[in-house]
Amino acid sequence: MSVTKPTQIPPYADLGTLLMTAPTDKGTRPSSVQEKMAVNSHLSWLKAVLKKGFQPDASAASYCRIFAQEEDKFDIVRGGYMVDMDHMVTASSKFVLSISTTAIPVSSEVTPAKQAEATARALFNWPPRTAAPFEELGTDDDFHYGIRQVSKPMPLSGKSTERHWPSWEESFAWWCDGQTASFIFTKAPGGPTQEVITPGEDANQYWFTSPPKSR
Repeated sequence: MSVTKPTQIPPYADLGTLLMTAPTDKGTRPSSVQEKMAVNSHLSWLKAVLKKGFQPDASAASYCRIFAQEEDKFDIVRGGYMVDMDHMVTASSKFVLSISTTAIPVSSEVTPAKQAEATARALFNWPPRTAAPFEELGTDDDFHYGIRQVSKPMPLSGKSTERHWPSWEESFAWWCDGQTASFIFTKAPGGPTQEVITPGEDANQYWFTSPPKSR
């Protein structure tokens, strides 16, 4: 299944466009420790956010490929696997994960937002508090795109001054052309982390390769 390239995918801009576009080369198998760790992270996130019937199995790692500085921009892990007769197309940078699959067929009178929402409801293992509608932000040719409306949760102790740890479903964006439903979000675990997790392109540029030394 090929994924058509939209010209803009809010809120991830160039990074989102690259993650959801078929690569121009075939990539390589992971060989270094850093590359193997990146593949393991990619698969672990898929298992964490997808329902059991849609998670990759043990063989999925052999289909993952490394794209070091793809298009001279980002380190990306790509992979694909079958669920029944549907192909799950996945890609991730250091802090952003994308997933595409066949959209669930619905009535022709249902909007693309509702179709994407129905597909996401079937795929994702939402945290308990997240019953949230999909909002359409715009169109790009045949694609309709938008975000998932998640109300901002209360701080951890109920005190307005305490930090809230962001979770992946709070940054969830989607797009759908009636045939393919695609989803993208920041890999935020919803708990304490030693790293600053962000969809910012500078932060996602280097993952398993080393940034150039400053002059």
